[in-house]
Amino acid sequence: IREPPPAKAAEAAEASSSLRLDLPGHCTGFALVVDGASLIAQTADLPPVLYGWGDFDCIIRLSSSTGRVLLYDCDGRLCPIGINSAGLGVMVFNLPQSHTNGFRTPALTVQTLVWELLLGQHTVASAVEWLRALPLPAMCGSALLLADGSGALTVELNPDGVVCGELLRGLPVVRANHPLHEACEAGYVESKKARRESENRAQSLEKVVLEGLQEQDRPFDAARGLEFLAKAKRVKNLSTLACLSFDLDKGELMVAFRERQEVTPALASELAKKMKMPVKVLGKMLLSGALQKDYGHPRLVTGFPSRHSTRWSFQVVPIEPSSSDSDSNSDP
Repeated sequence: IREPPPAKAAEAAEASSSLRLDLPGHCTGFALVVDGASLIAQTADLPPVLYGWGDFDCIIRLSSSTGRVLLYDCDGRLCPIGINSAGLGVMVFNLPQSHTNGFRTPALTVQTLVWELLLGQHTVASAVEWLRALPLPAMCGSALLLADGSGALTVELNPDGVVCGELLRGLPVVRANHPLHEACEAGYVESKKARRESENRAQSLEKVVLEGLQEQDRPFDAARGLEFLAKAKRVKNLSTLACLSFDLDKGELMVAFRERQEVTPALASELAKKMKMPVKVLGKMLLSGALQKDYGHPRLVTGFPSRHSTRWSFQVVPIEPSSSDSDSNSDP
């Protein structure tokens, strides 16, 4: 457990009272499999104050006798979003369900299921077969997007069972945080407002991807996936710690990390004057990361509340290490 240094105690207390802690981490993503391209992309949305503002996000590359895995993980959450060398891409989404029996009887966490899909070198076909034959139920509600060269589909999980959607090619399969299958409707516990917000995100992203399909002269690569996420309304917000886009054909991840830079008291005072804003009001904005500007300062890596601005840092990581890579377990 990391404890903030004494100098940060007051700032941490202020953050707890001023940040939008009620803002849930709601990811949005899509999978698209067309002739010549297989792409999955999603936002990694999590409550920043609980996950260190993404300061400890990492890309992990693993290898075994059966193949390789390339994945993203946030602050040791161990709930991977990634691809394997069999060509399977797996994305994970929150799907609030009312079921509680999964916490009282033997059950499987979604993390366990995703690790098996990736490390077991499953394809979409074998993943669906394996999920449908699980000897134990899922512990709680969650949703997956699975894709490989054969197509893409959604999977919804809860303690009552596993529901797999139709395998699609040629059209985007979009996922947010509301149920898409009737079997999961009864247990959905979010408010009407939350459902409408989730549906709006999904519809906005689907519209952008469908428009992109009309641009035949541009490749559907990992960069294009990030472009779609950025262009869709309502998809990125203050809870977006990273944006991930995997090119399944190339075995490549392009990630946009949301990095923090400290805003010093002197800079905060200068900004308050320029923006004609009370320092206290600006301070709350800076604690939440609402200011997006690159001042060229070092990246914050404390995981503690701090007045900061944000910038997006882009990296491309292949599933196969190059000759210059050390092929360690983790690439920061």
